[in-house]
Amino acid sequence: MLDINQTLFNTDYNYQKIALKGEFTVSITNATFPSAVTQTITHNLGAITSARVWYDPALGRRFIISQEQFVDDSSFASEVNLVTARAYLTSNTLVIEFFNASGSPKSVTYYYRIYYDA
Repeated sequence: MLDINQTLFNTDYNYQKIALKGEFTVSITNATFPSAVTQTITHNLGAITSARVWYDPALGRRFIISQEQFVDDSSFASEVNLVTARAYLTSNTLVIEFFNASGSPKSVTYYYRIYYDA
């Protein structure tokens, strides 16, 4: 039974709050390092806060963004369709860069959350 006097959310502590979140699907043409297909999301928070970004490289599975290849240890096949990504924050934007070494365009869905402290 829930005690109505119990504190469920205490603002005495700093919790990350979601400033923006979303998902988009984009076509990623061949873009190998150092060239990239860039997506920019404006957050206008005026500070470099924190973010989390995941992507689905046209496989129906989500991966955390990483320039490292996700490779099957036994078959050595790329688990991300040879599409990798990296992201960084500026004081007003989240920039996501995709690299596609597969040789053909890929329809990539990415998901993001930008947090702020208050």
